[in-house]
Amino acid sequence: MNFEKNYYWDFILIGAGLWNSIIAWYLKQYNPKLNVLLLELSSSVKNHIWSFHQNDISSSQYMLIKPLITYSWPSYQVKFPKFNRKIFSGYYSICSKHLNSYLIRALGINNFLFNNKTVEIITPTSIRINNKKIINANCIIDGRGLKNSQFDGIYQIFLGQQWNLSSPHGLDIPIIMDATVNQKNDEYHFIYTLPLTPNSLMIEDTRYTKKPFLKIDMLKKSIKDYAIKNRWKLKNIEREEIGSIPIALKNEKIIKFKKTICVGLRANLLHATTGYSLPIAIQLAENIAKYSITTNQINSTVLFKLVKKFIINHQKKQRFFCMLNRLFFLSNSRCHLDIMQYFYTLPDKIIRNFYANKLSFFDKIRIFSGKPPISLFQALYAFLNL
Repeated sequence: MNFEKNYYWDFILIGAGLWNSIIAWYLKQYNPKLNVLLLELSSSVKNHIWSFHQNDISSSQYMLIKPLITYSWPSYQVKFPKFNRKIFSGYYSICSKHLNSYLIRALGINNFLFNNKTVEIITPTSIRINNKKIINANCIIDGRGLKNSQFDGIYQIFLGQQWNLSSPHGLDIPIIMDATVNQKNDEYHFIYTLPLTPNSLMIEDTRYTKKPFLKIDMLKKSIKDYAIKNRWKLKNIEREEIGSIPIALKNEKIIKFKKTICVGLRANLLHATTGYSLPIAIQLAENIAKYSITTNQINSTVLFKLVKKFIINHQKKQRFFCMLNRLFFLSNSRCHLDIMQYFYTLPDKIIRNFYANKLSFFDKIRIFSGKPPISLFQALYAFLNL
């Protein structure tokens, strides 16, 4: 490994989660000659599945990440107490294990480093590993996840378990939202299910709540009860993942980078309502990769401005979704289920545009037309609580 003091990497990507992994993939696809170091601080990358909808990305973006896609389905369904609905839009998932195997081939095994050590960013172009070794780069990107800080909003809490079953489950498409489960007044609760193989499922308990964490045993019991209800017999649990995603009620201020470029949750880059981030990661990765082939010298200052502009534009697009979050959570809590149930009666195109962050003015008007389960008083209350 080239860790000599005078050796320069083109990019050092700190943290091998979703964002830096997608950036590394794009950089090597656009410019294979780049020296890219992907640095994961732990001894391995956590097992995780990231998903997106067909309309979330362009056809050219899809073709570039197609090798990374682990699972795909032609449609998906949602379930509510009053109706079930199939939505005819492709749905795709990328598994971290599958993604990592492709990254190792693209970067080279010596450029995807697991070190279980500490990293300190010294300057925008240098880091120190384990308080000793200095590594230099033209550009450093920090993708280590959310910083510990106070957050004024709610949380999307989820626990997912991959179940191997003793008999086929019978599902052919995902159920991305089953809200027929028990609801509480202070949260919105649904089960998310991905059929991975005929005998294996990813079952995830998801809740929008004011609490930053929930009891793990409660979430596990909920998954077990849901499986029993559907007559799925467990053979073994292959893996488990848990997460807590901040869902903003107000449009956050632009993150001020102190030393280097930040991406992902550290830069508040996610869909403000759904918590989906893979399509946004692809968009930013494409911008960074295009920059890398249109410049003679990769410059951290120039790239800093490019990423900051991307974040500003992203946060402007999230204002409408933050407003929807206020309507959802600052109105009467008994309306949560009714609001989501109403939303999924809208035309397929509006639902696709909602997830893809491509709502037109008329789409936004349509969301509030008809008989939504929110009174004018509740809507005004949400608007005034800015």
